[in-house]
Amino acid sequence: MRSILWNGLLVFLSYYANNLVHEMGHLVTGRLFGLPMHKVFIALSPARSQPAQPTFSLFGVAFYIGISSLVSFAPVNEYRLKRATPRARFCMNLAGPLCGALFAIGWILFFWNWTQGIIGALWVLIHLENLQPKSPEQGGPNDGYGVAEAWREIKVAKANP
Repeated sequence: MRSILWNGLLVFLSYYANNLVHEMGHLVTGRLFGLPMHKVFIALSPARSQPAQPTFSLFGVAFYIGISSLVSFAPVNEYRLKRATPRARFCMNLAGPLCGALFAIGWILFFWNWTQGIIGALWVLIHLENLQPKSPEQGGPNDGYGVAEAWREIKVAKANP
């Protein structure tokens, strides 16, 4: 019984930790490219509503954490994101899934048991699936869509100097 409760708690914590690492990957990369990013939302409603107060703040970033659904994102001003270089958008969209997948691999290695290994493997697969482009018509855009769009712009810029 104790093992079941322990593994259940770890699954719950892995959700928040993995999403936090994923969104921090976006945030840190965006800041490295000069994009002003000051908020991280984890597990809020699908309408992306914002609670009145952040759960906590760290290094000038407000973290809003809730438990109502499976949504997480690090918002950036769309106007500034469109003005960012394709390289910056490529790196920023790729950073979240890569950081999340690396965290999940670390989770597997740290907790080396079947239950947590399966949970970690599922997180790796979720992050890899997030890199598969989904257009707005397919329920996106997701990180993969942003990576693909930025990559297309990089290729066009190289072809037409």
